[in-house]
Amino acid sequence: MATVCLALGGAGWVAAWSGLGVNVQLASPRWIVGRTISIYSAFTYGAIAGGSWFWGAIVQNYSLPSAMAWSAVATLGVAALGFKLPISNRSESELEPASAFCGPAVALDLKPRSGPILVTTEYTVLEEDLDQFLQIMQKRRYAQSRVGARQWTLTRNVQERSRWVESFRTPTWTDYHR
Repeated sequence: MATVCLALGGAGWVAAWSGLGVNVQLASPRWIVGRTISIYSAFTYGAIAGGSWFWGAIVQNYSLPSAMAWSAVATLGVAALGFKLPISNRSESELEPASAFCGPAVALDLKPRSGPILVTTEYTVLEEDLDQFLQIMQKRRYAQSRVGARQWTLTRNVQERSRWVESFRTPTWTDYHR
């Protein structure tokens, strides 16, 4: 009986850890997924080490049967908490390109993985609106870099004072749509 329970419990742990690892990867933007997985791994293995120390201290200060009983209660509590606060299942991935976004007309046959992509946008800015424009562009730079844009620049045309050009790179055509 114990062997069957241990086999089922072990299979459950493997499925849970695998599922959590996949969810961490899918929930992270592609450009930061390596860092996200490393942080997830550090917390996971740190928690395993901390839990091992905690339950070892319980065994040392009380007894093995009481530690096993309390760990069973804690496991059931965490399982009940999982029903109360489940990991959300999204019907549509937040990482898919925005459906309301209307990309530019292009002359190339771009595939979702085509890239890298250089994006340029030209602005005409009146001199009296310059301070407000620069403040907005600072926020835009931050927003673009958060979603994976690289080498973001804002330059002013020296021949036309009112013309500004924003440019940045994205790894793929799909990343640009995101």
